[in-house]
Amino acid sequence: MRHETLGGNIFLKYIKRYVILKKNSITSHSTERGKMKFIELSDSEFEVMEVLWEKNEPISFGELLDYLNNQAEKDWKKQTLNTFLFRMQQKNLLQIIADGRYKKYLPSMTKEEYKLAESRVFLDKNYQGSIVKMLTTFNGGEKLDKKEIDELKQLLEEWGME
Repeated sequence: MRHETLGGNIFLKYIKRYVILKKNSITSHSTERGKMKFIELSDSEFEVMEVLWEKNEPISFGELLDYLNNQAEKDWKKQTLNTFLFRMQQKNLLQIIADGRYKKYLPSMTKEEYKLAESRVFLDKNYQGSIVKMLTTFNGGEKLDKKEIDELKQLLEEWGME
């Protein structure tokens, strides 16, 4: 029952993210004095971003509010959403497009970029950036079985890292 309780092939998932991070050197979408800085999203901000990522096109305030209240079953007032959008704009998480009297919103990064940066921060914070330390922790010190080793080798070969 080693890592199966952690959601299946968690080793391969994190290795894949780690290797992509190494290749792309993605750590965030905003900078501070030339250094990349990750901006963590609150749960509500993440829900807003999920809608923007899903729509994948500029969306108006009204459309966003309707979607969150009807599809995501929120009970947000206009001011609530406006507050989140303002904070997200201050964090450079959104692109705002003027459309006549109205604004339309787009995410400043893809969901994949966010997840990669989030994974990198997790790895750095908890395992000093070491995928080996993370895998050892998830594995509980047990040896990988032959199938897992073969899958890891295949991934490393595909990424040109072996």
